[in-house]
Amino acid sequence: MYYGNPYCDYQENPGGTWSSNFKLVHHLEESDIDGGSGDIKDSTFYNNDGTTSSGMNGDDHVLGKIGYGMDFDGNGDYIDCGKDSSTAITDDFILCAWLKNRSR
Repeated sequence: MYYGNPYCDYQENPGGTWSSNFKLVHHLEESDIDGGSGDIKDSTFYNNDGTTSSGMNGDDHVLGKIGYGMDFDGNGDYIDCGKDSSTAITDDFILCAWLKNRSR
């Protein structure tokens, strides 16, 4: 896997990792989950950081198969990414997410 290769000079520019076609990339690694502005950092140069809902806290930050994830319990938990023009859906798009149904 090439991403994170310490011998690759290009990786020293995190903003250069994603092309302008990527509008929002959240890795959910942040642990300061308190309903504050910009709790969830965007990895693209658009800076579409997300704000967690007031009902979310550090307990909602959970370990996943690869890295961390969020526990959305169905009681008003969400991440608000704002209404920046870069995230306006004007054409075909791809949404990618890993989900686990905890009720099973």
